[in-house]
Amino acid sequence: MAEFNQFAPPKGYPLSIAQLRKFTGRGALFDFLKFYAKRDIRQVFDDFDGDTINLDMYAVANGGGAAAASFAITVAEDGWIRATTGTAGDATTTCSLIGPKIYKGDRNPGMEVRFKPVTAVTETMIEIGFVDVVPGSNAMVVNNVTTPTVNTSVVDAALYHYRDASSVITNELVTIGGSITAAKSTFTPPTAIAAATAYTVRIQIVGNQVSLWMDGMLLAEHKTAATDYIEGGNAVAPWLAIRASDANSKSLDVDYLH
Repeated sequence: MAEFNQFAPPKGYPLSIAQLRKFTGRGALFDFLKFYAKRDIRQVFDDFDGDTINLDMYAVANGGGAAAASFAITVAEDGWIRATTGTAGDATTTCSLIGPKIYKGDRNPGMEVRFKPVTAVTETMIEIGFVDVVPGSNAMVVNNVTTPTVNTSVVDAALYHYRDASSVITNELVTIGGSITAAKSTFTPPTAIAAATAYTVRIQIVGNQVSLWMDGMLLAEHKTAATDYIEGGNAVAPWLAIRASDANSKSLDVDYLH
């Protein structure tokens, strides 16, 4: 304790952005180190390396279809969780995970997930991002990728939506908030989504605007000047989901949530 106090600032707080700025200014080093300023930045990194998923942190569900299995720890190197849709071939294949509803766009939350479709991606939907409420044990957030429309119970959301339907493949950033109309940005991933391949997707909310990265590349932004895409004053939660629309069971692995 005494050794630590030798480095405590005479004014301000250690491990704060203000203290970091005194020593680094506002350059690239500051941008890198600010995420370690624990006084001002909250970080949660779950590598899913325990014996069981933390149900104090997450709520998991599935639609109750034949052989459907909710997200749970799977024995694998580095720690993963897995959900399996089962063979019902309808909405009862839906599997979801939601975290605590404690993040607001006005506080600039971000979410990064490394995911891997295990068996196949045909006739599959995947969602990763933020939402304000579970749309239902057998429901996804996004209903229609063309308009777009979302589940009627959802008020605020910012997420990545993948869909393979009758060989028509869609990758979209979808947002909605309060009285704000749902919006979409369709993009092409650096590598096409395929089975047995891992991808990293990041959703970043800044106020009422949203950006999406995949595998380190900025691919979609809802950042038009003077336009709101999500209500930054409303709380949202981390969200993962998968659904299959045929009788071939699909599994989704998630390495970490950060």
